[in-house]
Amino acid sequence: MSLHTGLDQIREPEMPFFSIGGIVGRSLWIVLWNFFPFIAMAIVLAIPLVACAVLIALAGGNPGFSLEIGRAYVRFALRESIDPVAGGFLALLGLFTVLAPAAAYTQRAYQSMLGRAASFGNCIVKGVAALPKLIVLGILLVAAYGAIGWVIGDAFVAIAAPDYGFGWTFIAALLSLAVYMFLFAIWWLAIPVLVIEWAGPFAALRRSWVLTQGRRWQIVAIWALLVLPNALIQYLLTLIVPGGLGADTGQLVALAVDVAHALVAVLLYFTATVAAAIGYFHLVGEKEGILALDRVFA
Repeated sequence: MSLHTGLDQIREPEMPFFSIGGIVGRSLWIVLWNFFPFIAMAIVLAIPLVACAVLIALAGGNPGFSLEIGRAYVRFALRESIDPVAGGFLALLGLFTVLAPAAAYTQRAYQSMLGRAASFGNCIVKGVAALPKLIVLGILLVAAYGAIGWVIGDAFVAIAAPDYGFGWTFIAALLSLAVYMFLFAIWWLAIPVLVIEWAGPFAALRRSWVLTQGRRWQIVAIWALLVLPNALIQYLLTLIVPGGLGADTGQLVALAVDVAHALVAVLLYFTATVAAAIGYFHLVGEKEGILALDRVFA
């Protein structure tokens, strides 16, 4: 029994062809059809982080945040200091909470593109099983992006100091954007390769480089089509909070806006993850033939 995503109405019968509109359209379709299962997967995979944070707080430790709930408000605040051991452990669990759902959504989306059902349990197991490799991959990506940022920032300070004129600032910002977009494009398929082909972190980065060749400008365009509307909506949400409200009403409106911000951000996370899985589907089919899509990747 195939997973009902509506793809039978929009997928071409011929060999998969990579296109900007096709990737974005299919991604939004799958996300909207699976929005609540995706939310449920995120909740299940976030249980270890939430449970450990609560246990640390109940034991009298400092989990790094404070949470205050009132009749008409919810206040969440980060604390300035945190126990190093507890902080490191929670950071590791936080990385798990971010990366494991990406693996689960990749499994669901890819199997949907193959016309197969990927059960809730199968996606959860896949996400947990891929976690060790995903953590290494995440560390590699953070290190690469951080190193590039440090080099550009250090060069900017050395050249532009002490006045930091607009021209140098603009050049540094443009250079940073170009470099980060290039890295994003060449490593766009790293997580799908790791999850679907069960490759190691370094092999996933290398294969992503190969698969994205010739399509990197389109990948950047896909990123822009997903991120820019999200940024615009987030900005508009900050403008709709009216002034002159009472304390309780103001807190409720602020909470509703915060929830809307979170939902928009979650939708972007879902769509970006699914878009990478669909991009993998199309690029493998385009470069290696449609039979390559179903060789050993179940």
